[in-house]
Parts: sequence; structure tokens; C-alpha cells
Amino acid sequence: MNDQPMPSQQGKNQEGELPPSSEPEKIQLSESTLQPTTFEERHLHHRSSSRRDRSQSKSAAASRGTHSQGRGSRGKSQNKIYLQARRERWILGGCIVLAIIVCLAIGFYFGQKSQSHTEVINQATQLYASFPTPEAESMLDTSFKALHEGNYREAMIGFQKAQDIQPVLFGIDYLIAESAYKAGENILADDAARHALSKSESSERASVLRSLITLAKTKTGGQDAQQLADPNVTAQTEIKQLVATHLGDAKAYALWGDLLRSSGEYRSAIDILHKGVLRADPEAARELLSAKEQLARLQNQSAKTVPSLSELTSMSGEQALVSALASLQLKQSEEAEAFFERARNLYSPQIFRELMHDEAFADYHTDPKVKSFFKLGVH
Repeated sequence: MNDQPMPSQQGKNQEGELPPSSEPEKIQLSESTLQPTTFEERHLHHRSSSRRDRSQSKSAAASRGTHSQGRGSRGKSQNKIYLQARRERWILGGCIVLAIIVCLAIGFYFGQKSQSHTEVINQATQLYASFPTPEAESMLDTSFKALHEGNYREAMIGFQKAQDIQPVLFGIDYLIAESAYKAGENILADDAARHALSKSESSERASVLRSLITLAKTKTGGQDAQQLADPNVTAQTEIKQLVATHLGDAKAYALWGDLLRSSGEYRSAIDILHKGVLRADPEAARELLSAKEQLARLQNQSAKTVPSLSELTSMSGEQALVSALASLQLKQSEEAEAFFERARNLYSPQIFRELMHDEAFADYHTDPKVKSFFKLGVH
């Protein structure tokens, strides 16, 4: 009898497994059961999908907004950090600049103190070095003697030699300038006066001398007539400054008075010369100024008569000098010669030579009777 398989075993193979085709059929069946079949089901399924899509869109938008807000917050935070760092850099830079300024100020202060100390040392050294050496002093003595005797060219050469021996002699440039000016060497005098000014040696006198040289050039036509300032006014200004800084200097008053007289301002010259007589200290200087004052008075108002020669022996040097000028004004040369002789015997040689240079006698240098007296003052 044939054995028949059991009904429970018909769907199984020999190994007890289901046939391969049975599992796909179950999957297809389950998928088909999920799909909506009716119209209502499809409608409900579509609405549910739409709500789900909108919900996802809102979630994505919210996510994007949150992300954008996060980026904005981070940007503001970074901006604040940048501004703070920038302020810190400015503060640091300001501190550095302030520190540099303080260091410079401290350095300048100590530099000034050091410079002042150095200047004091240099001045002391200069004063020590300016004291004449024996050789230079001997040359200076010879030069001053020539200057006082009216040998101005010899004095000029002597002062130049003294400067060659000892270049640091204080005021030597002005001495060269003064003697050169009196010797008629205006170019050399102007150059030496400029050197004196550059070294601040006898500055006021050097300025006066240069202004007088310029004025002399103008009068002789050697200077350009078109100038910004009147040379006469400039010279008076410089001399006034000299008088203001040397109130007891008779020579300063003499220069001022002579300048005023040269321009015809006799009344003003009389006043200035009289002040010089009152203020000048040395007796010889007062004597010179007093004589110049009287000569200015006679220039301001010419003589009408000449004193008698019988009074000659009782006259002072000043009276004899004024009488000589009065004689020349009235063309009495013989009487003038006698009065000049009397004045020369009473004045010191230096004062008499200086008076013979006075511009009151400028018009009489060629008079045969008296020209020998003026030769004493030839440059």
C-alpha cells in the first residue's frame, strides 16, 4: 500500500521549508491592503499628506529662521569684539605717544641744563683765552698809541697783527673796523664790523659804525639811492641805541651830536652834547664834549664879531677854539691861526687832534693860514 503525504506537509518541500513563491505573495497582499481603495479614503489620504507637507515646511522655515537669527547674533557679537579691540589699540597707541612726549620733554630739559652748563664753561674759557698773551699785548699797546696819535692806518695794521697773533682776542674786530674807518678804508671797516656783530663783540658800536659807513657811501654817491630806509635815520637809530645802553659814554654822545650837526640839526646837537657833558665821567671826555657843544652853538648861529687878540693869554682852550672858528667864519685867518695855537697849547694832543677832525672846520681845511693844524688829523 502506497503511503500518501499528510495534508499539513503538502506545502513543504523535503527540507521542511515553504516554497519560494509563497512569501512574495504575502508582501504584495499587505501592500495592497495599505492603498486607499475608495474615493473617501483617497480624499482623506490627500488631506493628511497636505497637512504633513505644510507642517514640514513650517518646521524647515522655523529651522532656517533660527539659523539666521543665530548668525545675526554671532555677527553682532563679533562687531562688539572688533570695536573693543580697536578702542584698546587706540588707548595703547595714545599711551605710547604720551610716553614718547614725556621722554622728549625730559631729554630737552636736561639737554638745556647741559647746554647752559657748557655755555658757562665756554664763556669762562673764552674770557681766559681772550686775555692777551705777552706778544699780543705788546702789539696792542703799539696800536693804541698809534690810534691816539691819529695814525689810524698804522693802528689798523697793528690791530690786524695782534689778531693774527691771538685770534680769540675779544673786541679786536671792532678795533680793526674803527681804525680802518678813520683811515678811510670803508670796505675793510664794514667787513670787520660785520665780523664783530657775528661774534656779538661790541655789537652796538659795530652797528653804529656800519650805519655811518652806509651813510658816507650815500653822501658820496657810492650807494644805491633807492633804499628801504633813510641811512641818516638808520644811523641816528643805531646811535640812540648805543646811548641808551651806555648812558655814561661820552663818545656815544659825541657821535650823536656830530651826526645831528652834519645834517644841520644844530639845536638838537647842542642838547645832546650838553647831556653828554653832564653824564660823561672821564674829565677828558667831558672836555671834548663841551668843546663840541660850543662849536655846535656857533654853527647854529654864526659869530658877528671876533674876540680881541689882547684877550688871548687869558682864554681857556675851549674859548680859544671857539674864537678860531668865529675868525674863520668872518674870514680872519690870521686871528684864527693865533687862536688855534693857543688851543693846541691848552688841550692834550689827543683831544686837540679829535677837535681838528670836527666837521665844524670841514670848510676851512684848504685855508693857507690854518691848514697845518688840520694836517694833525689827516687819516
